[in-house]
Amino acid sequence: MRLQPRPGLTVAWARRARGPDAAETLLRWAVAARLGGEPDGLVVTRHCPRCGSTAHGRPGLRAAGPGPVPHVSLSRAAGVVAVAVSTEGPVGVDVEGVEPAAGVSAVLLADGEAAADVLGVATTWVRKEALLKATGQGLSVDLRDIRVSAPDEPPALLDWRAPGRPATPVWMRDVEPGPGLVGCVAQLGEEPPEVSLVEVGPAALAGAARRRTAG
Repeated sequence: MRLQPRPGLTVAWARRARGPDAAETLLRWAVAARLGGEPDGLVVTRHCPRCGSTAHGRPGLRAAGPGPVPHVSLSRAAGVVAVAVSTEGPVGVDVEGVEPAAGVSAVLLADGEAAADVLGVATTWVRKEALLKATGQGLSVDLRDIRVSAPDEPPALLDWRAPGRPATPVWMRDVEPGPGLVGCVAQLGEEPPEVSLVEVGPAALAGAARRRTAG
């Protein structure tokens, strides 16, 4: 089926998603939801900008033939898989458990940033991680060189003191993937995208896996 892209961004997550193929299955589901067809001709790839490996690193898509190839990102935490698919520009998504964030303040908070509790720390953490996934830099940038808005305010990039600040505007949105979890999605682009947020249940995820196997 020929994919017909719809402008915008889809963020999808699945709880209790287990198995080595869960992230790829959800990613393919989200690609189909955003592009409007079964993504049979798209192959999930990996590339590490630091070492050049294709066994790990930033996820991407490669088309087997002509057609649109969206920007993608994925994240895992505490039994949840989250993906982002954008036809508008580079994108990054991050989800984390609130409790594991308790010990990261010393390597996370920039001058002028504060977090009143562990939820605030986790919120700041996912905002910065999502941003650096969108730029493709990952943890090669010191998180303390980036300042974002306070946890109780809408997410926004306020200051970037590290090399490699994105040349285009950054759009960000918080995501709530479930109890005890926080998330954020970031996209580079001139305009805020049309956004679809969806939790994918076990039945839909299993159906996507079956279609992939059958194909």
